[in-house]
Amino acid sequence: MTGLVMAAVLSACSGGNSKGTTRVKIDDVGWVVVDTFTANHYTQYRIKNALTREEYVSKVTKPTDASTFGKKIAEREWRAFNVNLEEKGTVTTVEYERGFEVIKDGKHWFYDIEHMNQSNIEIRMDIGAAESVLHPGVWEPVEIRRSMSNDVFFTFVYDCGAKERESFLIWEPEEPKYRIYGTSDVRIKETRFK
Repeated sequence: MTGLVMAAVLSACSGGNSKGTTRVKIDDVGWVVVDTFTANHYTQYRIKNALTREEYVSKVTKPTDASTFGKKIAEREWRAFNVNLEEKGTVTTVEYERGFEVIKDGKHWFYDIEHMNQSNIEIRMDIGAAESVLHPGVWEPVEIRRSMSNDVFFTFVYDCGAKERESFLIWEPEEPKYRIYGTSDVRIKETRFK
């Protein structure tokens, strides 16, 4: 529990679109400090899930460029969503041998394979990106997959060993609105490199 509170404080200090911080009471955790945008736009449940993953992610130094990622394998453009299923234009992922680069609105973020959930990145062509709950304006890699119950799951894969997954889904009754029936309805285009 102390780790979650510390993660919240750390995340509050690194916000992208931050206009300050505020305290939020989270069931089973207590009071945490988060970005005001996060507090105003996400439920306790979403914030708690993000804090659980952030406890692990905050201990890792993320790459600042792709210089150690090896050869470029593919570049993909995706429809961009946040956890609240708000569509926010497009986002690009660049797949390398040992990492992913996420590009949104001229900004770049880098994620090494070493700290990604290996079970979620077996099929790399399904790695898109979604906006971070705790870091507004930051985009992180997500696996996009259709479940056996016909829901489309977005699972954050840069988890640095967290035991629980941070996911969101577009479930069947919402699909007509978004016209998403699988990964191919989220991926706009793909360029593969030799």
